[in-house]
Amino acid sequence: MHDRRSRAESVARAFLNAGDYVVTHRDVEPWNVLMSAKGPVLIDWDVAGPDSASLEAAHSTLEFARRGRQDAPDAAAVHRTVDAYVSNGGTPFGGPDVLARRAGLRLGRLAERLRMSLGDQDLGSRDLAAVERRAAEQIAETPALVAALRNYRL
Repeated sequence: MHDRRSRAESVARAFLNAGDYVVTHRDVEPWNVLMSAKGPVLIDWDVAGPDSASLEAAHSTLEFARRGRQDAPDAAAVHRTVDAYVSNGGTPFGGPDVLARRAGLRLGRLAERLRMSLGDQDLGSRDLAAVERRAAEQIAETPALVAALRNYRL
């Protein structure tokens, strides 16, 4: 239990220490970007609110660099994205906690699955057995995920 608590505490600490709070989309993922004739359009703003600019930028950078890949993110894409972000006024980001947002999202999804399992949240179209099976898989994978996030350098 102590190890699980320390993972959650490390995510909370990373958000507190980031300091660069802004009102932002909070879900910049490849499936929330539509390509139009004029360029990319960010859609699905239902979770917009306060967040850390650098933690969201780091998470989004990694997600876009992982798109279509089963293994590690495309390192060249990561570097191009970080360079573009900084050259357009973004604050440089890095360090062992820069990907804490990804761990925080995992913990949030697990909390959602727990509420579904307990009957405190509607399942929608999901199958309860599948929700519980995926939660068990993600709980087992979480220590390795957190270790990989802490060791990955953008």
